[in-house]
This record gives sequence, structure tokens and C-alpha cells, in this order.
Amino acid sequence: GLYDVLERITQTHSDVLFESCSGGGGRFDAGMLYYMPQTWTSDDTDAICRLSIQSGTSMVFPPITMGAHVSVTPNHQVGRVTPMQTRAFAAMMGCYGYEMDITRMSEEEKAEVRSHIALYKKIRPTMQLGRFYRLLTPFEGKGNETAWEFVAKDGKEIVLVYFKALATPAAELRTLKLEQLDADAEYEVAAYYPAKGLSHDGAGSKALSLAGKSFYGDELMYSGIEVPKIDTDFAAYMWVFHKK
Repeated sequence: GLYDVLERITQTHSDVLFESCSGGGGRFDAGMLYYMPQTWTSDDTDAICRLSIQSGTSMVFPPITMGAHVSVTPNHQVGRVTPMQTRAFAAMMGCYGYEMDITRMSEEEKAEVRSHIALYKKIRPTMQLGRFYRLLTPFEGKGNETAWEFVAKDGKEIVLVYFKALATPAAELRTLKLEQLDADAEYEVAAYYPAKGLSHDGAGSKALSLAGKSFYGDELMYSGIEVPKIDTDFAAYMWVFHKK
């Protein structure tokens, strides 16, 4: 009966984009996606919770099908306070949006939102239509790290995103090894967005010097790229590479 109703609605209003709701996972299925090509992934919009929710959902469904929004902090579900950058980068994995009261936002928050929207407009084809790889998931090890890689259809742009949920003392240095690149090609760092926090190794200066640097594909795949150490909870980083 539900499919019959959806068939009539979507045939009559073929120009309307309908969104389904996961209902705890019960209605996020291929049958619903036939009628509604995106699904609200979860009412839990906390960015750190979403790392598990979206990583798990991506095992079956592509990121373009996931509704993912930046919401207010403290989060209404878990009370967690996370940086705007972390919330934005987590939401960019899916159908990016906001659910915030603009009348209560500070000027600094509005400026961040503008910059994140501008960034997403540039990388959206890669994030939504490219190939997707889970380099690290919160289901592995201590569940403290997540890393996603997006490669454009033509292979000319790569977006790498890394999250660390909690800062830990004397933590091991993290190197991210990318996948499915052209080993002989050069990839230039077109943009780099480090986590914002207390740094003990000059990560801020590294951020300034990294943009514009080039790496060969085999170097990125087999040696990897280092994540500068920054001591802060709920950290998020992004690298945007362009193939030369």
C-alpha cells in the first residue's frame, strides 16, 4: 500500500525531490530509494555520533543518499559541544544542510557557515558523485578515529577528511594512506583545513606551508600523509588534492 501511494505521488509530481526518513533504519532501503532518492539518516545530528551512523550506513548506501545536517550545540540529543568545522565536515559526507536558528547565531558562526557553504559548492561533485573509500572507521580499534576519502569521477580531485573524537596523551602519530590514485601522477594540495586547537608541533605553520605542495600518487598511497598533532577533542581535518 505504501509503495502504491508513493508511485502515484512521484509520478504526478516528478519535479519534486522527496526525502524519506529512516525511522530508526526501518525505512532506509532500496525500495524507498526508488521513490525518494535521499533519506534522513537519523534524528541524532551530533557530529561524533554521526561518524558511526554514516560510516555504517555507507556499507550499503552511497553518501549522496544520506541526509546530513549541521545542528546547534550543545547538541539536543547528547549535549555535546563540537566545533562548527567538525559538524560541517561530518555533514558534508551526505546531503549537506543546516538546522540552526540564524537569529541566534553569532557573527563568527555566520562567517563560518558562509565559508563552509562556499567550500562545499566547490567539492560537492566529488563528495556526492565520486568514489568513496572508508580509510578508518569508528568500528575499528578504540573507535576514536574516522577517515573518509572521496575521489572525483574523472580522478582529478580528491577530498580527504579525518576525525579524532577524543584527544589522548602521548598518542601515536597518524598517517593516512589514500587509495586508488594514479601512482605516477602528481597531486597538489589545493586546500588544507586543520583542526583548531592547542598545538605542540607547529601545526599552524604546517597548515600554511602545506597548501600548494605536491605529492606523487604512490607516495600518498604507500607512505601516506601525516596528520599534524593537535590536542583538542572532536578534531576534524580536510585535505583537497587536485591531480596535475
